[in-house]
Amino acid sequence: MTERRLFSIEEAAVYLGLSPRSIRTFISASRLQAIRLGRRVLLDKEQLDAWIASQEPAAANPPRIQSATGRAE
Repeated sequence: MTERRLFSIEEAAVYLGLSPRSIRTFISASRLQAIRLGRRVLLDKEQLDAWIASQEPAAANPPRIQSATGRAE
């Protein structure tokens, strides 16, 4: 069995752990690319994986919190 490559908005939302509304917002803001086939809007799994990877550096480097003494912890 071959792996599915294109997801609907609802399937992409489940895959990314987001709401369908968030997916639509990201598409409208050009943060995610969508493929339109007639009335259907589809998202490529490889592009979703690339988008996830591009989001990781921000999460990997959380801001440092200064303690009451002024030193970064």
